[in-house]
Amino acid sequence: ALKRQLEARGVAVDLLRATPPAGYHADLVLSLHTDSLTPDVAWGRTGYKSAHFEPPRSPLEPRLKRLVDAGYLNATGLRDDTENVTSAMREYYAFNFRRYAHTVHPATPALIVELGYLSSPQDAALLRRPERLAGALTGGVVAFLQSRNRLP
Repeated sequence: ALKRQLEARGVAVDLLRATPPAGYHADLVLSLHTDSLTPDVAWGRTGYKSAHFEPPRSPLEPRLKRLVDAGYLNATGLRDDTENVTSAMREYYAFNFRRYAHTVHPATPALIVELGYLSSPQDAALLRRPERLAGALTGGVVAFLQSRNRLP
């Protein structure tokens, strides 16, 4: 759904496998995920979170995060779950060019996004609406690309 919506806005989109081609270069990369917790720790956990590599691999990564987060949170009404961003997200293997060969190029702004919790009934209901999620992400991606004069 996201690919279709972005292409309709004039964005060229590549869908990549979990392991990206070594040195993959693009205007941006989003790695989309859903979170889930076991019942003993899941109680009440809901929301959206994202992270770029720490420290940022590109000065554009904080801007990408800010725009994608704002678009997604505003469009979905989910709460910001930033307090639960993990070191695994901040050091995500697909962005960790210092440690792994198959990562996106360090100059490519990249973001790992947890769209919501499958273990939360409220989030799960939203996650079953891929067109809405795609629309929420599209706004932030388009805003980022326009801020870089990559889209009209």
